[in-house]
Amino acid sequence: MTVDQAERIATSQAVWAILFIILFGLVIGYLMKMSEHREKKLLEFYDKSKNESNIREERLLNHLEETTNKLGDISNIVENVQGEMVRMNARLENIERK
Repeated sequence: MTVDQAERIATSQAVWAILFIILFGLVIGYLMKMSEHREKKLLEFYDKSKNESNIREERLLNHLEETTNKLGDISNIVENVQGEMVRMNARLENIERK
């Protein structure tokens, strides 16, 4: 192969087109691999976040249930105090009448 033939091949659009297609294929392959890698990481992050969210939700529901129970207890105590106040008022009225 002579220098002239090598120059003609190098300046030929077909050679550059083939090189471009090969390079394009390599870039697309690389991008697909990176995309799969990112997708895998995102799915792992999603699963981890979902598990953490479920744990957090369970803790919040337990706390809400405990708070509801405590408020029920407080409500019962307030009712008892009101009953005692009514009885004390009745006693005071009886004492004042005498």
